[in-house]
Amino acid sequence: MATPVLTPRKEPFYYLAIRAILGAYMRLYHRMEVEFHPEAPKEPPYIALTSHFSYLDTIALFVMDPYKPKSVTAMKASVFKIPVIGALMRARGMIPVTRDGRDVAPLRNLLHVLRSKRGICIAAQGRRSRTGRLGPLNSVVVKLAARAARAGMPVFPVAVVGAYESMSPHMLWPRPRKIRVIVHRSIDLRRWKDRGHSQQDLEDLAKLLQDSIAEILPPERRPAPGTPALAPSGVYD
Repeated sequence: MATPVLTPRKEPFYYLAIRAILGAYMRLYHRMEVEFHPEAPKEPPYIALTSHFSYLDTIALFVMDPYKPKSVTAMKASVFKIPVIGALMRARGMIPVTRDGRDVAPLRNLLHVLRSKRGICIAAQGRRSRTGRLGPLNSVVVKLAARAARAGMPVFPVAVVGAYESMSPHMLWPRPRKIRVIVHRSIDLRRWKDRGHSQQDLEDLAKLLQDSIAEILPPERRPAPGTPALAPSGVYD
């Protein structure tokens, strides 16, 4: 069984250099700010469920991650083939995921990360939103949250506000819009400790997770009326 290469505790120089450069870019060009809820988890293991409206989300989360060791996340496999970026993703400990979501290895790898007392930061939808609104949650992500609930592990929402305005999926170059990263408190999953096995359980849990993320998003980024909470299959982008 393949397992992820976890980020070493002593990070390579090029990793630190790139992070410093990207951090300067985000602070100067996007005036990035980070808001931590006082009750947000202070140490791993945990699952951080994020919004994903832009490629800038990934950069913002990469730059602001305060946890040690750094959070591990999933990224579409094609990104790992890009020179330099692919090396950075591997150094970051990211897990490659196929677009069709049928590969079960990423889920096993994410569970391995949690068992190794590491934290996971993962897009709740499993892909970028093309509409600028939060959509249905990825079924693999919801199942992962159900396992965390049964283990008593914290799950909390993270929103990157302003990234879509700066660089939507249809734009080639980012605009200088302000970006805020909001890290909220853990979601109360106590009633899910003995649930999460049936389809209805997953749909109910997906609704709770979706509402928790939407709570810290501006109205125009929340799910459109009639949006289901649970996606029918796993797709990453």
